[in-house]
Order: sequence, then C-alpha cells, then structure tokens
Amino acid sequence: MNCQVAGGTPGGIKRQFGGTDMLSDAKARKAKPGEKDYKLADEKGLHLLVRPNGSKLWRHKYRVNGKEKQASYGAYPEVSIRAARDRRDETREILRAGNDPAIEARKAAASAITSSEHSFESLAREWYEINRSRWVDRHAEDVITSLERDVFPMLGEFAPGELTAPLILACLRQVENRGAIETAGRLRRAVSHG
Repeated sequence: MNCQVAGGTPGGIKRQFGGTDMLSDAKARKAKPGEKDYKLADEKGLHLLVRPNGSKLWRHKYRVNGKEKQASYGAYPEVSIRAARDRRDETREILRAGNDPAIEARKAAASAITSSEHSFESLAREWYEINRSRWVDRHAEDVITSLERDVFPMLGEFAPGELTAPLILACLRQVENRGAIETAGRLRRAVSHG
C-alpha cells in the first residue's frame, strides 16, 4: 500500500497563513468565520478548517494508493493544537507502517464496541445455543466439546474484531498437528459462524 501525506488545497477552500509556519494558538483563537470555508495551515498536512458558522475543525490530509484522504481530529479549542499534532503524528505512524489510517480507525472502533460487549467465547456460546436445537444431540455435543477444548483456550477471550486470520490459523494448526484434520475443518466452519 502506498501511503503518504498530501499537500495542496481542495477546490473552493482558500489557505490562510500559508507557508511552512506552524499554527499558533493565538492565530487559531483569532480566526474569524468568513463567507467560505478556509483553512489555517499547520504542518505535515494538518490544518484547522474554519467554517462560516464559526466552528474550527482539525483536519489532516494524506494519501493512500494515490488517493487523497482526510482524517478529522475534533473541534478547536476542545482539541488543542498539541493534541491535534499528536493525533497527526499517530496517523503518520500508521501510514509509515503501510496501513490506511481510516481502515485502522474503523477496526479500532469496531473492536472497542465488541470488546466492551462480548468476547469471542460468549458470542460462540450464543451461536451454539441458537443452533443446538437444529442439530442431533451427538453433533451438538461434538461442537461444544471441540470449541471448549480446542478454540476457547486460545481465542475465547479475544473480541471478535481482534481475531485475525493468523490467530485463527495458529489455533487450527494445533488441532491439525495432533492429527485431527477433520476436526480442524469443522472448527474452521464453526469459528467463521460463531
């Protein structure tokens, strides 16, 4: 993935206090709304967008695979210049690692929601209870026993959003390594539904 910080200004938005000077708190405080959106440039793609309604919003432009994207960091003064720069630096670290900050933010948000509500084990047990009545008793017993023996010890405490293909594969490889190839296949299907 080709990730980089973008420059320039989008159409219709004029740049105030241009150049490479960093934005000061005094300039941000004194910025008055105009007829159109305008931005006060900071550095490294960070700027403060001043709206006609008087709101001042932190934005950070960057590129992923040649496509310009923009991160939002909140409103000034609730989010200070220092906090906005820290968030920009975090975004730049994600870019340097070759990842898209927008995707990483969505993953983190989804993970936070699911981790606060459910673990993989709790959701898998819920899935099991919903489906148990459709299965013959022997199959239902095999499913829960396999999950409890082979999956929950390694993956049970993770939030569903935290489960990655390498984690699941490592779990299934442990089952295959003891010669239970068919069980590993059933567990793969169960994990994808649970």
